[in-house]
Amino acid sequence: MTWLVWRRQRAALLLCAALLGGTALVLVAARLLLTGAAAELGVTACLTDRAVDCTDGGRRYELYQSFRGFQGPARAWLWVLAPIVGMIAGAGLFAREFEQRTQVFALTQATSRTRWWATGIAVTLVPVLVAVAGLTLVASWALAPFAVLYEHYRIEPLDFDLSGVLPVGYALLAFAIAAAAGLLLRNSLATIVVTVLGWTLVFFVVVYGRYDYLPASTMTDPLADTWRGWDTNTGPGTMPRDLGFLDAAGNRIDVAAVYRQCASDDMRVCAHDAGAVSIYRDYQPDANYWPLQGITTAIMIVLSALTLAAGKLRLRRVV
Repeated sequence: MTWLVWRRQRAALLLCAALLGGTALVLVAARLLLTGAAAELGVTACLTDRAVDCTDGGRRYELYQSFRGFQGPARAWLWVLAPIVGMIAGAGLFAREFEQRTQVFALTQATSRTRWWATGIAVTLVPVLVAVAGLTLVASWALAPFAVLYEHYRIEPLDFDLSGVLPVGYALLAFAIAAAAGLLLRNSLATIVVTVLGWTLVFFVVVYGRYDYLPASTMTDPLADTWRGWDTNTGPGTMPRDLGFLDAAGNRIDVAAVYRQCASDDMRVCAHDAGAVSIYRDYQPDANYWPLQGITTAIMIVLSALTLAAGKLRLRRVV
């Protein structure tokens, strides 16, 4: 049975391997090119020390600009790659069987429906998840100097999705939706459409709110100290969640309300007139990175299990 599944799925698995392997090679080459260019320019510190400003003029700025057009698209591609691979692996697993009516032969033999279903999932899913995990490790290594040069932090949106165990969870969910949709819809094209829509819905409804899963920390600055409060960064490796003013009693004053009533060009004047004495900022610190990774990935696993179980229930009524 295992060999039969491999024969049916080898094209999809080889395509997944090509996408993941090709991406890994590009990332490794990009890191080598970046570190080599930094060495030639004598600005290697730009890739290892966040305190070094590499955005000013001269050779440091040349390095900053040279790879600026690569790092953005590369991170975006990595974000979509995991669910794409999961969808490719799962879309044809069962849908193609029903389109070609080959499931009749398999399910009318000595092989049970459960074995047919479980073997197909295991043989296809395990190598895909292992490969995605491997690419995530390669990407973390390859993009590390880019993260320093362009001041990216692992707790921030997008970077958070590219690291840790979350890419594996994304691939798992996409595979589960595709596999279950294939059993329910029995059409490859419809399965792909449902997978894309379903994964996107889950991301924006469940995953997008991940920074609210744990209580935020709060940082305050005196209003007259500096205007650092309007900086979107609350500090290295933090994720801003909310920003506003505090009065002398510690009560929060909404920024939008102050802004609407502000008649001055200096917001600090209006904030002071509104009774503000300090600025507060709620944020998710870097210390919450792994707990948030664990919670979000656990949600992906539970949703994937429920989705696969729904497909399994459908399997009981088909031949």
